[in-house]
Amino acid sequence: LPIGSALSETLTASNSPVLFGCRTGICGTCLVQIDAGYDQLLPPSPEEQEALELYAAQNNKARLACQLMMTSNLTLTKINPE
Repeated sequence: LPIGSALSETLTASNSPVLFGCRTGICGTCLVQIDAGYDQLLPPSPEEQEALELYAAQNNKARLACQLMMTSNLTLTKINPE
């Protein structure tokens, strides 16, 4: 994906198993674990961090896919809600 592109747009267009609900970073539907490239991402916004603390407090590699802008190559895994 091009640097600066929104991950959510590409995943939606490719019928990815990562689903998107609100697209504003509050519902947690698009929770993913970043398996490679986490350190190259911009840090989560305060709002995303709040959602991550609610939905994935024990996973320090979790992010909301709807909030990610491409900054480097990433490998990710969908996190299934409990």
